[in-house]
Amino acid sequence: MQKMTKSTTVLIVMLIAEALNFALADDSSALNHRIFIRQVLGGYNPANAGGYRPVSVNDPDVVRAADFATRAISASNSVPVIRIRIVQAWKQVVNGTNYRLILELRNTNTGRDVLLCQVIVFEPLSTNTLELNSSLCAPKRDICGQTDM
Repeated sequence: MQKMTKSTTVLIVMLIAEALNFALADDSSALNHRIFIRQVLGGYNPANAGGYRPVSVNDPDVVRAADFATRAISASNSVPVIRIRIVQAWKQVVNGTNYRLILELRNTNTGRDVLLCQVIVFEPLSTNTLELNSSLCAPKRDICGQTDM
């Protein structure tokens, strides 16, 4: 049997205390206790239901969406770009999936100019295709005040 860490013990004690409070609570506060327990155990957040949730930049679906967006941006501009990295990623489940990404892209002609782009890529449930719903790009130096290297 493994030894529990201090944080695990504290979490268990908190959950037991909340369960006792829930059992003794009147009906008006019972809902708040149920929501609290769901938040702790499952990351449930009623305010964020249906909204964007952070997702790992290494998630295979995020990488696929980023590659698609990079190709679409490169094709629509007179300047070809390549992806340097995925800065941040969020996911929203709708009638399919929206991926909101912040991408760092490099101009392949100069090799120096770097763009930061916020994109939304949609993958409908009914198909296995991706659509670039929006993209907004600006030079990184204008946003961050850094010179491109």
